[in-house]
This record gives sequence, C-alpha cells and structure tokens, in this order.
Amino acid sequence: MTQKIMSQKKNKSKRHVKIVDYKETWATEFKVFASRLKNAMGEDAVAIHHIGSTSVPNLAAKDIIDIQITVQDFELGFTSDLEAMGLVFREDIIWDDVPHGMDLDSSQVEKRYFQNKQPRMNIHVRIENYWNQRYALLFRDYLRTHPLATHA
Repeated sequence: MTQKIMSQKKNKSKRHVKIVDYKETWATEFKVFASRLKNAMGEDAVAIHHIGSTSVPNLAAKDIIDIQITVQDFELGFTSDLEAMGLVFREDIIWDDVPHGMDLDSSQVEKRYFQNKQPRMNIHVRIENYWNQRYALLFRDYLRTHPLATHA
C-alpha cells in the first residue's frame, strides 16, 4: 500500500523572518552556483532552476536563494557530489508540504534537501515530472507572468 501525504497544520515555533527588497544580484548568484552544481553532478542533473521568491523579478523575499535540481532518480549517488561542494544534506527534510485539501502519494512530494551557508541557498532535488517538481516551476512562472499577483 502506498503512503499518502495529506495537508495538515504543523506546530512550528515562531521565528523571525526578514524580508528584503528584490536584489538584482540574486539572478547572478543563482547562475554562478548553478554552473558549479552542473559541474559537480554532470548528467545526473536533468535541469537546474532558480525557484522561489528570489526568482521573481521585483518581488521582496527572504535573502535565501532556492534552487531546484531535477533528477531521474534519487539513487544516482549525487549526495556525495553535493556534500563535496560544502552543501549540508538535511536527512530530516524529505517531503514538501502539500497544499491544503490535496491528497497525494508520498512519492509525488519526496525530495532531497541541501543547504549552503554562504551565500545562503536551499537546494531542492526533485524527480522529473513528479508533482512537486512541476509545481515549483509552475508557481514561479505564474508569479513571473502575473506581477499583480505578487502585491498584497
């Protein structure tokens, strides 16, 4: 029987989140780091995308760049390649959150998650064509093409 992941409220401790104005440097920082990631992973990286708030021009965001690496399989052995770059593998973060009201098979939201300290980056490794891989790109692209949606 496959495991299902349901949306649910989580008890997260309150933490201070600092939002800064959009920085033109975010796109350049992504490109430089994406090149390093591609060199480290080679053909294992099907695609590397800038995602999240910092990927949307003129949108204020946390000063943390989110990167999505698309792979065919989690068993490719890329973890050691990324750790050799100084990235920290977070074994405790293996699924993305599920939007309220959705019921998805756990495989559709599974990921591997790494962090970089300087510059601050979150690296999300997801399987090609799985729900969470497509959702990150669709959400980013929607905000890029609908700038009014980025204003409260």
